[in-house]
Amino acid sequence: MVRRDVSACLIVKDAKATLPRCLESIRDLVGEFVVVDTGSSDGTPARAEALGARVYHFPWTDDFAAARNEALHHATGRWVLSLDADEYLDEANRAQFRDLTANLPEEDAAYVLTMRSPMPGGSFLDIQNVRLFRNHPRIRWQYRVHEQLGPALARAGHPIRLTGVVIHHAGYQDARTRLRKIERNARLLELDLRDRAEDAFVLFNLGTAYEELGRTEQAIALLRRSLRLAPLEMSTLCDAHAALLQCHRRLGQREEAWAVCREGRQRFPADVVLWFWEAQLRRDQGDLRGAEQCLLGLLRAAPGASLGATDTALRGYVAPHTLGLVYLEQGRLPEAEKLWQAVVAGFPFYRESWQMLGELYFRQQRWADLEAVIRRFEADAGAAEDGAVLRARGHLARKEFGAARGILERLIAQSPDALAPRFYLTHVLLGEGKDWAAAERALRELLRVDPTQAQGWYNLAALLRRQNRHREAREACNTGRRHCPGDRHLAALQQAMHGGKT
Repeated sequence: MVRRDVSACLIVKDAKATLPRCLESIRDLVGEFVVVDTGSSDGTPARAEALGARVYHFPWTDDFAAARNEALHHATGRWVLSLDADEYLDEANRAQFRDLTANLPEEDAAYVLTMRSPMPGGSFLDIQNVRLFRNHPRIRWQYRVHEQLGPALARAGHPIRLTGVVIHHAGYQDARTRLRKIERNARLLELDLRDRAEDAFVLFNLGTAYEELGRTEQAIALLRRSLRLAPLEMSTLCDAHAALLQCHRRLGQREEAWAVCREGRQRFPADVVLWFWEAQLRRDQGDLRGAEQCLLGLLRAAPGASLGATDTALRGYVAPHTLGLVYLEQGRLPEAEKLWQAVVAGFPFYRESWQMLGELYFRQQRWADLEAVIRRFEADAGAAEDGAVLRARGHLARKEFGAARGILERLIAQSPDALAPRFYLTHVLLGEGKDWAAAERALRELLRVDPTQAQGWYNLAALLRRQNRHREAREACNTGRRHCPGDRHLAALQQAMHGGKT
């Protein structure tokens, strides 16, 4: 049954490819499509009209809230469903949404839906925010990006209700696309910060954007300001603690990371994200028993619900996978294998556990089991490169250097910026020990693609040192330390070389 008093409002730009799936998934659930185009050049407006939408044009002003509010201006329904063109409802969630709207009470309220985004590497990020709300002149979006209705709803006295409806989102799976969006968001947040210099929400979002862009020290300053200014009810307080401790951890600032973790855990003792990061900090300091207890506690805790972003993968497969890593580090290999097998049985898309099973089979020289893992990857078009890398690693483990090198060089020719083939090619060349010039070139290319590869810097410095190129070795080690300040192996090598032990 079509709910005639629900208006679906979208803002679009160059969305001709994704818009049809979005609109078709809700066609029989809403009374109208209101599409605001912000400057498409691919024929999106005509496609939207052909699909039955009323299309309006609005010049892009570096402000998502302004564009969304323009769509609200044209909505005629009593309720508004806010979607993006790269989002859709699957059949199960169409049924849930139909049930939700069929039983909407006669009240001024807003409803939280979950946006589920597949991430690079096979995990998912869930973000809970208001998507269904009254069409009321006092309810308007604010903020240029990561736009929010919460402040307007609070002022109007409209309560927020949680739902189980999930919106599928396709915008973050490609790593490069995600990076471009983070860079765009950072630019818009910088503009917002000019007008809202003391806004804890803007400070938090800009801090987390800087964190993902590698601007770690700037991120720390912004996140600390956000925590200092944040009202107690701000939904991102837990996330701010988690982001800040990760920044300190990335810089090797263990005491600072622990201080932030303790503060966050005291304020939010049930927060599973902070619980997870306490486990990681304990792993860092070798407290494997403590890390194990944190992860077991997290997995046994009752699920909670909150507004904001939560990685629902955490409880489902990231924490179990990490517990497997703890067991591996404790030498409890059968328990680690059992956990990873359980993860891939329940979440077969999760590549990290498949990869760790492969790693375990390397160690135990279980080549038939390794071949099964490789074939699992090769059967998935999105993971074929991972399968090829695993096959190369199998050759490497058996010292079949030529076969491994051939596979990895083909992968590099196909994807020059792919990290894993370059990383393992350096291991092949160093392990074979026949072509030091090629090994040096491979290491330098690896570090060009990703200068945060601590092992790459270590191996380059060690290779140069072996060739009595001591000045170049010291330079490589010093550069590596600047990029990877928390790496203890580089620190030890730097100390040895600067101490004259060459």
